Amino acid sequence: MVDRSLLPAGAVTRFAWAIPIEFAVVHASGFLAMPWVARWDARRRAIYVPALAGLYTLPLAIIAFAVHGWWPLTIFWGLMLNRMLVVVFGDLPDDNAFTAWAMAWAGTTTLYVLSIIAGVFVARTDVARALIIGFVYFTMVGLSELTGWAWVHRWMTRAREREAKQARSR
Repeated sequence: MVDRSLLPAGAVTRFAWAIPIEFAVVHASGFLAMPWVARWDARRRAIYVPALAGLYTLPLAIIAFAVHGWWPLTIFWGLMLNRMLVVVFGDLPDDNAFTAWAMAWAGTTTLYVLSIIAGVFVARTDVARALIIGFVYFTMVGLSELTGWAWVHRWMTRAREREAKQARSR
C-alpha cells in the first residue's frame, strides 16, 4: 500500500498525530471567537488569548512528553499562533468579516467530523485510518478555502430559507 522506506522512521506516526492535534486547533479556534463576540478591548483580549493558549498547551505538552518529541506542540502552535495574533492585535471584525470567519470555523468543524466518520468506516488499521482522515480533511479544507467556503454559504442560505418558510406557515 505505502512504501514506508521512502519516509523517515516514525513519519507516518507523526502524520497520524496531526489528526488529534487538529481537533485541538479546531476546538480552540471556536473559543478564540469569544473576545470578538463579547467585543472585548485589546487589553482584555491580551489576557484571555494567552490563558486560552496555556489551557491547550498543557495537555499537548503531556502528549509531547509521552511521545518524546516537541512536534505536537510545534504543530499546534504553528497552526494557532497566527489566529491568536489576529485576535489579540487585530481590530474587532465587522459583521461581514466575523460571519466569514464563523462560516469557515463551522465548515472546518463539519469537515473534521465527516472525515473522522469516513476514516472509521473505510480504514482497517489505525495508521491507515489516520492517514485517510488527514487526507480527506485537509484536502476538503483546502478546496473549501479556495472556493470561499461556498458550500457552507449555500448550506446556511438553505437553512435560513427553510426557517423563513416555517415561520410563514405558522
